[in-house]
Amino acid sequence: MQAPFRVLVALNDQNLSAFLQSEILRDPEWDLIGATPSGLSALKMTGAWLPDAVIMDAFLPGLDCAAFLQRLKDGTIEKLPFIAAMTAPALMERTEALLEQGADALWAKQECAREISNFKKTVERQPLSKIAFMRISERTELASKLLMQIGMNSALLGFAYLATSSAIASVNLELSKNLNGCVYRWVAHKYGTTPTLVERAIRHAIESTVNHASPQLLYAVFGNTMDPQRGKPTNSELIAMLAERVRLQSQNAGCADAQSTMG
Repeated sequence: MQAPFRVLVALNDQNLSAFLQSEILRDPEWDLIGATPSGLSALKMTGAWLPDAVIMDAFLPGLDCAAFLQRLKDGTIEKLPFIAAMTAPALMERTEALLEQGADALWAKQECAREISNFKKTVERQPLSKIAFMRISERTELASKLLMQIGMNSALLGFAYLATSSAIASVNLELSKNLNGCVYRWVAHKYGTTPTLVERAIRHAIESTVNHASPQLLYAVFGNTMDPQRGKPTNSELIAMLAERVRLQSQNAGCADAQSTMG
């Protein structure tokens, strides 16, 4: 049985917040982990508790939804939640930009009871939130550079699949444990193929690289992931290793940018 989706509520309207919390508590597939009327508090709770979803007011004191999304993009939180924003009907047009900025859903407060069900379906069906997918393009380039450093031929079909798979796993390292059910399925959808062919192409790319690369280079890159009996890392081992390196490089780059801005 799948664990309940962990939800954080950030609403300035106390009555609406109480209603939404009661709706979440009635659903065994959702786990209410906290509620706050403050945008800044919501950001801190997101970083500390890593919710699967955040349902928030488009306009909150201290930090509105647009600023919240920007902080998530620029920050180092690795598990980026699904974001649903709510606002008054008269402000819907004004807040539509939130969908382009990374929000997964936007609805009028009066439609809360109906729209929360639609939002739940989005969280259940999508492997990653919209704001998480926004990170993938940049991280795919980092993964590609690492693959070229170990001598993998970029013309191999598995090269692109592997770089993309590693980038996806880097925004949530738990995904590397569910390649067939999640990562390969999304990569297959992106490239118009099947999960089985994605897995085979990645395996072929790894085997081809291991057969032609020097043992010293392989050990320097793969380290303890190299199994003496197999002589090569598995798909999951290599994706997990690349995902971790991409994540660390992205974090270091983010910290350097922040220090440069402060200086």
